[in-house]
Amino acid sequence: ATGAGRLAARSVLTTANLNPDGSTSIGGGLINGSSVLDGGTADSRALVVLTDGRQNTAPDIPAGTAVVVAKTPRQRVFAVGLGLNQLEDRLLQIASVTNGTAQITGDLVDQREFLLQKLYVQILSDINDEAFVRDPKMVANPGDRQATTILLGEVDIAADFIIVFRKTYAFPKYVRIELEAPDGTILKEADMAAMPNVDIVKRESHIYYRWQFPVFPGKPEMHQGPWRVWVENLAHGEYFNAGVFTYSVMAKTRSDFRLGGRVVQTSFSPGSPMEIILEPTLYGLPVQLNEPVRVQVTRPDGVIRTLTLSADEFGGYRATFTDTGLVGPYPITAEVFATTPAGYTITRFRQMTGLIYLPVQTDGWGDSGEELCREASRAVEVLRKLIEWCCKQRKGDLDLKVLGRASKKDLIAEIARRVEEEKD
Repeated sequence: ATGAGRLAARSVLTTANLNPDGSTSIGGGLINGSSVLDGGTADSRALVVLTDGRQNTAPDIPAGTAVVVAKTPRQRVFAVGLGLNQLEDRLLQIASVTNGTAQITGDLVDQREFLLQKLYVQILSDINDEAFVRDPKMVANPGDRQATTILLGEVDIAADFIIVFRKTYAFPKYVRIELEAPDGTILKEADMAAMPNVDIVKRESHIYYRWQFPVFPGKPEMHQGPWRVWVENLAHGEYFNAGVFTYSVMAKTRSDFRLGGRVVQTSFSPGSPMEIILEPTLYGLPVQLNEPVRVQVTRPDGVIRTLTLSADEFGGYRATFTDTGLVGPYPITAEVFATTPAGYTITRFRQMTGLIYLPVQTDGWGDSGEELCREASRAVEVLRKLIEWCCKQRKGDLDLKVLGRASKKDLIAEIARRVEEEKD
């Protein structure tokens, strides 16, 4: 946590150095990041691209892609779009080509509050060929003491227990965290600090405990089974929500049991299917999961659908999601159970993202023109829904079926007519 590279990164990531000005060159960021990796010594190399904007300044994403895919050792790209529809076909493509992943957060509210941290934990797990185990969002009221269970087995040789939380003036000051080993031993922070095989890192909005198993040299199997992360809210007498501790317990493990996954889309247009694939492996070979194998898909309007996956001929699990009529990101959450060779039940977690947007053919204007067209297309669809809503409010002064079939030209004419009516 205090290595030279990390300290150097923190020195750069300051408010003074981060001044957004409206110009975004994702391709330029890829090229710069790739050049930094050229000076590395590890064979496993990866770029993480975080963007809240759209490509509008050269060099473009294809130029960055050409640089990254030509590098040896191979460089993988993991992309995160902060907000709505920040990543589209080209950035999804570079992540796929380099064996990385692309995700879109959507609005970071409600159950997505800790999504960004979750995605970074998953990216770190993927880069290091580790396994993501657990990530529920929790709430502890003043005086509450509650546990999150983490299931580990003999296939796991190290684990990170990570607690991320909503920082307030009361927290993390008034919270106590303890770990309970599978044999019932309660490990307080002072106990762990004195142990040679655990590191503790505490920050303003997260705490993590990094374990190298065995827990105790004389008990080599002590880590196998259910762990519990106990969180106790010590705040008392706080007004309103100030004393409520909102947090998420995440865990990742260095393990021989891993869960890969991806979303396959041949089209990103509304109504196009998404094929969801999970690929569990043990020692690199396909392995069976405990039935049923399910995922949850959250539509852009917040509606959650549960999908059951079926085993395929290759040892993976698949399902096709077709409720894709809305434009936006579709977060897909998979939490599965499996039984290890020694008979332990373990969990594995994976977050994926499907994406539906309105593609626009380029007309030779270049990237800026293409982006403007895409924005205009989205705006027209928003206005279509706005007119529909207005019609309902006015008890149907326009046939909604006609509206749904209207061309964009006719729709724009209708919008112009209504704007003039409002002026009058």
